[in-house]
Amino acid sequence: MGDKIITGGCDGFIKVWNYEDIDQAEGDDDSNFYLTPLETYELPKKDGKPARILNLLKINEEYWLIQDGLGRFFKFSFDQKIKPEIIFESNSGGLADMCHSRVHNSSVTIGEDGYVRLWNYAEKK
Repeated sequence: MGDKIITGGCDGFIKVWNYEDIDQAEGDDDSNFYLTPLETYELPKKDGKPARILNLLKINEEYWLIQDGLGRFFKFSFDQKIKPEIIFESNSGGLADMCHSRVHNSSVTIGEDGYVRLWNYAEKK
């Protein structure tokens, strides 16, 4: 992505920002400044609710692993021809945090239910 900053929010949108625009932005008298992202992507909603993007992790040059606070993991590409794919969906409800292994196809999650779980998203268990 070069000199870009990538953000994800509780509105379900992934946004790509130009680093130089942020670095050189000047605020108004209240230190507010407004920028327009270079690119915007929306993850699929769940039961009408927007995805709550908690983590974005680059897997390789093409794909990212996205953690959704609604209990889903997405395989995501910035190539708009490739739709975001739900590679795993937890049946335990929302997630508060996640730590992904770069060696194994697994993540440890902390659920809003208070449980810590190890997920192998390649085997979907």
